[in-house]
Amino acid sequence: MGEEVSLRERVFRELLLHPDYGPSDMARHLGANYNSVKAIYGKLCEEGFLLREGRGKYSLNIPRMILDLYDRLRKLEG
Repeated sequence: MGEEVSLRERVFRELLLHPDYGPSDMARHLGANYNSVKAIYGKLCEEGFLLREGRGKYSLNIPRMILDLYDRLRKLEG
């Protein structure tokens, strides 16, 4: 049995591949509920991984992502 991936993880991974997708594009692409995808975009904005540019327009916050990865690596290194 394969490992089940959460919708949040699917959205985040697809955003890395398709950074121009807004919530409606992403919902269509994944065959997911629009309101669920929109809520995930909101949460990613709250966490600092996405920046809201305007209605339905978002951009990846690359510096925030790099800092998050750096912090995770430091924790693993002990």
